[in-house]
Amino acid sequence: MKPKKTDIAIKRLEEARPVPIVADAAISTVGVHGGRMLPVLLLDCSARPEIAELIRVHDALGPCDVVSQWGQVPGHQSTVALFL
Repeated sequence: MKPKKTDIAIKRLEEARPVPIVADAAISTVGVHGGRMLPVLLLDCSARPEIAELIRVHDALGPCDVVSQWGQVPGHQSTVALFL
């Protein structure tokens, strides 16, 4: 599949600042996602309290989907970004 270039709209200046990844891993259980490996990211949200709040609120809602897209930040050709 050929990569599709798409601009992601940034509504606030804070959204342009990447959230640092503290650690990463993968988990797998029989009862979740058919036992397939799921990525886990530990994020440093100290500069982005709205992300921590979103995660806190989401915890009360139970499992659901999130829109995600892998991409690249302009000017950082040797990196990969996960947009949620």
